[in-house]
Amino acid sequence: MSETATGTDRVVNVESLVDAIAASRLRTFVAILIVALIAFLPGFKTIAPLDRDEPQFAIETKSMVETGDFGAGHPVSYLAYLRPAAINWLQLASVSLFGDREASPIWIYRLPSLVAAISVALLTWWMALAFGRPRAAFFAALLIATTPLLVVEARLAKADAVLLAAIVLAEGALARLWRAKTDQPDYRNAFLFWTGLGLGILAKGLIAPLLVGLTIAVLSMVPRSLSWLGRLAPVAGILWLAALLVSWLLMVGFLAGGDFGEEALPAGIAVQETYAAPPGSYAVLFYPLFGPAGVFIALAIPGLLERIRRPVFLFAVAWIIPFWLLVEFWPVKLPYYILPAYPALALVGATAIDEGWLRVTGWISTYFSLNLLVWPILVSIGAVILFFFGEDHLPLTAFPFFAVAIVVGIWSFVWFYRSTSLVGSAVLSVLSALLLYVGLFGGVLGEATAIQVSGRLVAEGKHSVACGEPGFAATGLSEPSLVFYAGDGVRLTGPEQVVDFLAEGGCRVAFVEDRRQSIFNQHAEDVGLELNVVSEISGYNIGNWKPIRMRIFAVDGAPP
Repeated sequence: MSETATGTDRVVNVESLVDAIAASRLRTFVAILIVALIAFLPGFKTIAPLDRDEPQFAIETKSMVETGDFGAGHPVSYLAYLRPAAINWLQLASVSLFGDREASPIWIYRLPSLVAAISVALLTWWMALAFGRPRAAFFAALLIATTPLLVVEARLAKADAVLLAAIVLAEGALARLWRAKTDQPDYRNAFLFWTGLGLGILAKGLIAPLLVGLTIAVLSMVPRSLSWLGRLAPVAGILWLAALLVSWLLMVGFLAGGDFGEEALPAGIAVQETYAAPPGSYAVLFYPLFGPAGVFIALAIPGLLERIRRPVFLFAVAWIIPFWLLVEFWPVKLPYYILPAYPALALVGATAIDEGWLRVTGWISTYFSLNLLVWPILVSIGAVILFFFGEDHLPLTAFPFFAVAIVVGIWSFVWFYRSTSLVGSAVLSVLSALLLYVGLFGGVLGEATAIQVSGRLVAEGKHSVACGEPGFAATGLSEPSLVFYAGDGVRLTGPEQVVDFLAEGGCRVAFVEDRRQSIFNQHAEDVGLELNVVSEISGYNIGNWKPIRMRIFAVDGAPP
């Protein structure tokens, strides 16, 4: 058999497999679930809490567990207290069902995000089915399940994956309501729409209604009519939404016993930094943030403009453009701010793949298509270099996955560049991303002790004393991850105060950052306190992306 015939057989086999999966909703559901689990599970239990947002959410929930006050996780001011607590309550349920109360590891707090991320993939499939092309809907789910932003959010104990699931639920119902042939209310989809909107508000405030409202505004401009909004059953829907929000407010007041003043986070704890960036930053960073499959979206833009009046593209544009412009011109930026637009981008790319009108036609399209092979190469090399500098050895367990991911990425590019099979190229790009994530999260980040400074400090501190559970104080490290491991009783303060803390006696352990050591030593000498270094921990503080060296001091306890 010739090499050409063998290659043709491979293409036919891949495309036949995709068609067979897409033809059955059960097979599609199972395939999406498998892809999502492969993308989200490696490193899920082993990666340390990632400062700063993730452990802060976990600390708030942990405070609820310890105190029994389900409103205790919020800051002092009344308005801040009313920040939606849906993610905390979901984490609380996870701790209650699967954890060991306040001793629960961080992965227990991550479970709601994992479930939400899987739901995003499945709901994206459901949303895309509104436009009648099962294979396109299948690819939309695969693309969103392997985008790096969602892959990261699935592993973080915070609200963004839950928010995205709520948004996709609302937008999927909205797509069906918009495409309906009558202006009479569709109560089933209207219920899903308003429920998604309410869950989005409970997850993270006004982002969901803002995005959905912008989508509705653009869709209403096309026929220049608002009559279709009657399909949303607005009166009943608003009453249902109000019931959801009022029940939340009543629950907060009831569970908190009317006390809006308790603070869960210790004084001095570091907060999430924000970053200013110029408009266009998310466009420039699109390939790193969306991953190799971003090729199919970027190259679909010219064809999208030619097909803009088709319902699938009109709906996607109404979802993407207003929100994208809003976050681009918003002065403060973090990577996940753009994530709510990604399911619609996945819909665009998936439709182009399904219909087969993406081609490499010149040097510009060739340049953009190179991401299929460049992305796995750069991520693999970058991960190995960073791991080596942090750990002084190579991540050997990740090497096989990185190597195969690069080979598959090259294969994906060749199939796309030669127009061998667009469907096959897309499948290979998804496979390349999955292999890369197994190596990156399971073999690199999961084994990177250099970024586990807080956990190592607390473990070594407890090991250094024989008096049970010591009290902790720290100077020079105020990350939420330290509070998560040490408990909210840890004192985050200056070097003189840490000396005074140790001088009080009892079972106590202190962590002193290298640059504050001289002040610490001087004050210890002034008060006549003799202290010896128990141990030293070095690594990287990912809260500010700087190297850090900490020394451990202990009193009233000998090494066991």
